[in-house]
Amino acid sequence: VIDKIKVLNLGECRQLIVTPNFSRHPGLVKLVLEKCQSLVKIHKSIVVLKDLVSLKLRGCTSLEKVPKEICSLHKLKFLDIANCGKINKLPRNLGKMESLLELHIDGTAIKEVPASMLLLKSLSHLSLNSCWLLKNLPDAIGELVSLKELELDGTEVDKIPSSIGSLKKLEKLSARQCKCLSILPHSIGDTKNLKMLLLDGTIIEQLPDSVGSLENLNRLTLKKCKQLKHLPVSMGQLKALNHLYLPETSVTELSEDFGMLSTLTILDMKKCECIKELPTTFGGLKELKNLCLRSNCMLTMLPTSFSLLSSLKELDASRCNLMESAIPNDFGNLTSLVSLKLGYNKFCSLPNSMRNLTQLKNLYVENCTELRSLLHLPSSLVHLDAKHCVSLNSICDLSDMENLEELALTNCSKLDDVIGLENLKALRFLYIDCCRHLRDACKSRLVK
Repeated sequence: VIDKIKVLNLGECRQLIVTPNFSRHPGLVKLVLEKCQSLVKIHKSIVVLKDLVSLKLRGCTSLEKVPKEICSLHKLKFLDIANCGKINKLPRNLGKMESLLELHIDGTAIKEVPASMLLLKSLSHLSLNSCWLLKNLPDAIGELVSLKELELDGTEVDKIPSSIGSLKKLEKLSARQCKCLSILPHSIGDTKNLKMLLLDGTIIEQLPDSVGSLENLNRLTLKKCKQLKHLPVSMGQLKALNHLYLPETSVTELSEDFGMLSTLTILDMKKCECIKELPTTFGGLKELKNLCLRSNCMLTMLPTSFSLLSSLKELDASRCNLMESAIPNDFGNLTSLVSLKLGYNKFCSLPNSMRNLTQLKNLYVENCTELRSLLHLPSSLVHLDAKHCVSLNSICDLSDMENLEELALTNCSKLDDVIGLENLKALRFLYIDCCRHLRDACKSRLVK
């Protein structure tokens, strides 16, 4: 019976130092040795496992090498040696495993990948994340013709070989926190099937114009690319782009073609402190649902086309430098808006059209020290945060706000009364600290 075993799971056998002799189990299809932290050696009899499809060694922190015998396992499709931190070399004949589909080498001490790896014509997923000593990829990496996912996060790789343009099936390229990576090859535009390009934390200074040719790209992330100052005009051609993340970059402006990104649903520009204005075409982002402009301290105005963002549900424009009249008068056209964060700005009032935001549930204007009035608010509000608005002296009648659960007016010292407070049947939290006159008025209303 024992010879018929197909799956052997020895995962987390913390006392296992050497694997058993596999000669009696030649029919094994799946072998799991994950987190065997004392394992130092894999018995050479592994060579008899001709039907083995999956070998998992992830987290074997004492294992120093992968036995060369595994290279003769021609049916192996999945090999995972991630987080085997003592492994510093891969078998020279790795390329003989012609059936291999996924290779996970994350968190190992390898300095290079063997040249024979380029023979893995079936390989679809190569993960090298956190290989902290890896500085170079093979120049001919484009020979991995079946590759769909290439992950390089946290490596010392300083360039992507130009042959990457030959990877016609590539769907994901992740090079996050590659702190030596400063440039992408022009040939990146030839990876027509690329859907995800993740470059957060690199020192890339610019993207090649060919990026605009990535007709299937739906996610582009550039978080904390501090050296990045410009985006190519060709980005407007990215007709499939859904998610664009630019927080903490040094981008100084967005081109007028930016408004052509008609499929964009999420745009994160938090702490883009060099952006002074948004393009006049910004309203062309018809599918935009989530927009973060938080802490863009040079941004003083929103473009007049802003009110065309009819799909927008969440807007965070807090901690910008928005002045009086910075918000368009027809702001109320954003009828899909559910959450609006405008705290720490310098405007004195909000446009009258705010009453038209019939889906708005959360309004945050905290620490808007110049704000004098909150009038024409929509009755749909659930949370209203206006704490530390020290100039606020009037607020609209709240009687119709039957869903309002939280009202924060802490330190609104110039506010004397809140009309309709006694009618707020859903109110659960009321904050009126440091508002002596208001507190007395509220007590009077609430005891009626």
